[in-house]
Amino acid sequence: MSNSTPTARVTARELPSKLETAHIVLTPQAATQDPAAFLRAHLADDGLAVIERTDAVSIVELKHLTIDAKTIAIHAFSASRKAQVRLARAGSTWRGDAVRECAQGDTGSIAVQAQRRTHMCLGTRVASTSNSITLAEARIKPYTLPVAPSTSGQHDIAYINYFEHTTSGRLVCIAHRVTGIVAREGK
Repeated sequence: MSNSTPTARVTARELPSKLETAHIVLTPQAATQDPAAFLRAHLADDGLAVIERTDAVSIVELKHLTIDAKTIAIHAFSASRKAQVRLARAGSTWRGDAVRECAQGDTGSIAVQAQRRTHMCLGTRVASTSNSITLAEARIKPYTLPVAPSTSGQHDIAYINYFEHTTSGRLVCIAHRVTGIVAREGK
């Protein structure tokens, strides 16, 4: 998705990990009256959604997503569709955008350089079942992830940054996409 902060410009040599050639389709920010239809148009049922409500933040499987009057924003991704969607309430409507990795030659595809990354500890396990884990961190309330517990007790976000070459030969990050929630490797 497009960054809302000033564009970062780097050269390939400045990137700490290997770049891969990829193609993406960007769906620019647009208004939608039906956020659930927007999500279905871009994602599959295997997706996970982070839902920000006026009273809580939760993470649910997309097939169990409920949007109500308290829902402020949704950030969802689907591994099988290789796509990510952002939606935010804007008065009486919603605004959303999306990014999807695709094949070269797909309608609207953009050639990019992709950089796979893993980052952001999601907290430490405080409880778990066979198909979910409840995590907590000092500054937030515990929350449940719909993923299997790891032996380390911690999970990270795996994501891809997408860079495009500028006319001056530099790279600019034009989008990013969450690819999954992964168990933290033991040290």
